Amino acid sequence: MPFQRLPFPALLVAVAVLAGTGPHARAYDIPAERQNTLTMVYDGDSFGRCMGEREDPSDCIGHFRKACGANAQTEEEWFFCIDTELKHWDDYLNRLYKEAMGVLGQDDADRDTPAGDSMRSMTDALRDTQRAWIPYRDALCDFAANMTPGGTTAPEHRMICLSDETARQSLHLGRMLGFND
Repeated sequence: MPFQRLPFPALLVAVAVLAGTGPHARAYDIPAERQNTLTMVYDGDSFGRCMGEREDPSDCIGHFRKACGANAQTEEEWFFCIDTELKHWDDYLNRLYKEAMGVLGQDDADRDTPAGDSMRSMTDALRDTQRAWIPYRDALCDFAANMTPGGTTAPEHRMICLSDETARQSLHLGRMLGFND
């Protein structure tokens, strides 16, 4: 397959994402006013409303990306939309995780177990689960990116995958712990 040259902003995103500097570690060369216009379709309350209004919260996966992306005029703005949704889901997952660790930590403290009981604490189990999930998600999204013909859309596919998988993990964790009921 012939190599297709990426526009410079997309190349920066590709390097940042594929180098593992974090899915939303880069600053976008989009004026603040334009960023506000793009994100106006999805303010902080919109995320909560989407989650509350849908019978199936998984219907919210991609919701912001599509609304924001409909107004994107450049590839960099599209990446900004994907990245902003990823940040929403990542923040939500982190809030759920912290809340769960607090609740489960209290459950661990209240648990009446005999001395020498080998049962793992719930907080250790949750922490280990999340630590195992992160490399799985990253490997899955690397695979998804590598499946793109020609490779020029690999960064886009990887970022969408990161966003969608983070959303799925958030919803899965919330359901397991009864937070999404």
